[in-house]
Amino acid sequence: MLEVEGLTCCYGKVVAVREPLVAQGGRGRTRLLIGANGAGKTTTLKAVSGLIQSTGRACVTFLGQDITRASARRILALGHGALPRGASHLSPT
Repeated sequence: MLEVEGLTCCYGKVVAVREPLVAQGGRGRTRLLIGANGAGKTTTLKAVSGLIQSTGRACVTFLGQDITRASARRILALGHGALPRGASHLSPT
């Protein structure tokens, strides 16, 4: 299960995602992240995947392990990742 609480992300002084964001997703279940252009969907996925760091007091857990400050490589090794739209042609190397 993936759980995200209190995620805040900034690009410089611009706040892209502002807490409170609370999300839960269970194994075998599909969750949607919906919002207008510029609402922070991609930034949220980058933060949860370890590609950028949260600037707030976020807590991100995956399968019961705290991955809040984990590297993208570690998070991927645990089995969590995101595939951007249009990237379905990519294959692992």
